[in-house]
Amino acid sequence: MALIVVLNHFKFFMSFKIHIYLTSLLILLLLWAQPICAQTLDFVLTGGTVIDGTGAPGYRADIGLKGKRIMEVSRKPIQDTKAKIIDASGLVISPGFIDMHAHIGPITKLPEARSMVSQGITTAIGGPDGSAPWPLAPYLIQLERQGVGLNVCLLVGHNSVRRGVMALENRAPTDKELKR
Repeated sequence: MALIVVLNHFKFFMSFKIHIYLTSLLILLLLWAQPICAQTLDFVLTGGTVIDGTGAPGYRADIGLKGKRIMEVSRKPIQDTKAKIIDASGLVISPGFIDMHAHIGPITKLPEARSMVSQGITTAIGGPDGSAPWPLAPYLIQLERQGVGLNVCLLVGHNSVRRGVMALENRAPTDKELKR
């Protein structure tokens, strides 16, 4: 009988010990996670109508931003006393638009691309009519060095390639020209 009592006390002690370890671990995890969860936002856009591109109807939401990242989209008000609040009531908030037919020649002179960015365009695809910078590499290096206000993608302009390889001669390209 004494042995059974000792074993029962041992089982109780071990389960109690495990309980203490698990509780301590949980407390440590919560203390460690708190600074991560409590990161303050830089900006909160409030009251805007979010169109998310899924085809669903727009909905009113707050959007929390930190740096260049969207950290939170919430249908409930975001409470962050340190964030700058931007009232977006009456405005639409959506992912950036892609201009699939952009004439972006002036972008080297107007790199901020304000006329496009102010319309919500974040990506422009240039060279849609067979004309694009040639050779392409120096142009892309120039854009990279000076920086531009939106994402740029260029189609390979067939007229530009033809002009750069064989001028405007009205003939089929030679094998050498075709490989170039």
